[in-house]
Amino acid sequence: MDLGLAPYGPESPPWFCPLKLLAYRAQGTPALASDIGDARKLVGEGGEVLPPGDKSAWISAARRWLGRRVTPNVRTWGDVVDEGLVGLVG
Repeated sequence: MDLGLAPYGPESPPWFCPLKLLAYRAQGTPALASDIGDARKLVGEGGEVLPPGDKSAWISAARRWLGRRVTPNVRTWGDVVDEGLVGLVG
């Protein structure tokens, strides 16, 4: 896959399922995602977060990222638990 897309619309709830983004990042595929929920954190340096519904921004970003590879970012369940505990512990 050359480019992973998660083009959620502006009406999408902020608690969307991030599995698509995590799968793209784990395999080193650049990800383009709508700026909702935790998309910005999940995409990180491995792609771009864009305004929902802005077709010209999506087209421009796709042209910039097409054919590029990024460093795979694999998150384990341990990583997820650690991140969750940071908010609970001190």
